[in-house]
Amino acid sequence: MTFLPWYRRDQYREVIAVAVFTAVFLGLQWLGVADTAIAVGERLARPVTEVGMKAAHEILAPVHYLRQSYKAARRVQQLELEYSQALAKITQLEELERENEVLREILSAQEKQLPSLIATPIVSYGHPSLSLGTAEGVISGAPVIANGVLLGLVDTVSSHQSTVTLLSQLRQPTILAKTESGATGLITGDARKILLTELPVDTELKSGERVMTVGQAQIPANIFIGTVGQVVSNQAAASQTVVVEQLVSFYELAIVEVIP
Repeated sequence: MTFLPWYRRDQYREVIAVAVFTAVFLGLQWLGVADTAIAVGERLARPVTEVGMKAAHEILAPVHYLRQSYKAARRVQQLELEYSQALAKITQLEELERENEVLREILSAQEKQLPSLIATPIVSYGHPSLSLGTAEGVISGAPVIANGVLLGLVDTVSSHQSTVTLLSQLRQPTILAKTESGATGLITGDARKILLTELPVDTELKSGERVMTVGQAQIPANIFIGTVGQVVSNQAAASQTVVVEQLVSFYELAIVEVIP
């Protein structure tokens, strides 16, 4: 008996298997049952196929969900970035509009006779400052005004920057002021409020009366300061002190003026 090598045996097995399958198929075809056998095979394979498709769908569904979630998260992140950029742009445009409006009011004030310098406030609750200094002609003691309201006086001055003492921070009563009814006093502050001090005890003041400057060195007359508020001194005092209400805040302004 002749024995074939192992690799030759495998080849013969494959040839024999193909021959047997072909013979069976031709026999079924000759008997007329080949189509029936194929249909039966398809019916038997359909449940397996459906189960396989369902299993594949269940396996791939989480992957698809994760992919869609990732895309949605990226889109939300992109929208948030675009929204933030839009808000920043709107803020810039509003600030420019506010500055332009203030400039228009300053330039269109026909009755204004005093020369002034226009400055941008540097917001600092410890040391309110301006973006102007000696190089621009600012001097210590110069009035700082916004919308026609006296806010404070220039304190220290450097080449291109200066600090401001607001009226509420003015410890020394150096500004002469008068009420609409003619009562005269001195402006000072208690670090929170603006006060009109040294008013005669018998002076009758009306709430809401205008308070303005009298006029002195470096401070022109008739600059509006605020309105009369509540009386803070007691009846036994030798003079009256009232709070001056001021609606304009240095910390909320885009532009101020300095009278050199």
